[in-house]
Amino acid sequence: TKDHVDSVIQGLDWQESVLDELATPPGSPTTGDRYLIIATATGDWAGHEDDIAEWNGTSWDFFTHTKGAAVHIEDIGRHKTYNGTAWVAFGTTIDHGNLIGKEDDDHAQYLNETRHDTTTRHTLGTVVPHDALASLTEKAHGSLTGVGATDHHDNVNDPTAGEKSALGGTSGTPGAANKFVTDTDPRNTNARTPTSHDHAGETLSPTMLNVGDIGFKNGFRLAEDKKYGVVLVSPSGRKFRMVKC
Repeated sequence: TKDHVDSVIQGLDWQESVLDELATPPGSPTTGDRYLIIATATGDWAGHEDDIAEWNGTSWDFFTHTKGAAVHIEDIGRHKTYNGTAWVAFGTTIDHGNLIGKEDDDHAQYLNETRHDTTTRHTLGTVVPHDALASLTEKAHGSLTGVGATDHHDNVNDPTAGEKSALGGTSGTPGAANKFVTDTDPRNTNARTPTSHDHAGETLSPTMLNVGDIGFKNGFRLAEDKKYGVVLVSPSGRKFRMVKC
């Protein structure tokens, strides 16, 4: 093919290195000095962009190269190739997908931030960028996928007003339906101690058990006896059995 023939001919046409790439001819060139002409060329080089100029001692000779030509630029220490339109740094037009038998994703690209942010790379429920992991910006409980904001109990938080009212507690008033004795804050550190009450005229059943001692103003108290059940104990310690009238 024509491209094959051109490449063979270009290989036979060896291009020596150039000193630099310039747009303006140097002031005092030495015979044999070569330069790659870049835009926008001026002076004797005008109209010769992308050509290679060589000083013959009295004037400039210009060489136009075909696609595939390569030249080493001494000033920058690198190669450039001619792609048919412009001179480009060697390797800048090479893509991973151009490798024979290789596709773009055949080699893992763990350091590519764009690929780190794709769901196909990290199936963590939600897309978590690697920079977010570093700064822990995703630490909020509500950001967890499939977990509600209250699915984990916050035991260190005070109960809300609604949670307090749900206890339905009292301040120790006799006959209250709820067994909890609460203040405005139902935590046990704020529970009130029930006040004493006058039981005059009330009836006490002798069948009740595990009531503990019940004291009266006159010093008598009701207590539980292992043999007789509930007994009345005088201030001196004498016990009286409770009989049903």
